[in-house]
Amino acid sequence: MLATTLRAVLSLVALASLFSIASASAVDAASEWDFAVKESIYSPPGWIKYSSASPDHVLRLRIALPQPQFHVLEQHLMEISDPDHERYGKYLSKDQVDDLVRPYDESLDLVTEWLGGWGIYEEDISRSAAKDWVTVTIPVRLAEQMLNTVRDTLSFAQMSFH
Repeated sequence: MLATTLRAVLSLVALASLFSIASASAVDAASEWDFAVKESIYSPPGWIKYSSASPDHVLRLRIALPQPQFHVLEQHLMEISDPDHERYGKYLSKDQVDDLVRPYDESLDLVTEWLGGWGIYEEDISRSAAKDWVTVTIPVRLAEQMLNTVRDTLSFAQMSFH
């Protein structure tokens, strides 16, 4: 049960936090990335910690990238769903939606660089059609190192760059 909880929390780590990126230099070590605890997660009442997840347990880490044009997508959705608007019912194509949620190239490059610094390369990465989600399958040990966390404390990590 803890492994499932850890897997869910680590997936949320990426969703909740990873990349509000302005600039960064080449990644050689974790010390170049500044982390701060955003939120700590505690076990629900009545749960008992049985053990920590095995460092070799494999999990899928999903990283959400900023969608700088999401407000434009919201505007389109409001217009096409309003019966009183002239655009009512004129739906966007999948390609149009993907274009509106696609992150900046700089964000894509920085995430790719950060992952590469951990030995995770393009062939190890799965991306959504719009490239706004990055998924990697890694062992718990590596996730802990990448996110600067430990198995005993389930925390959300938020990255910032100096």
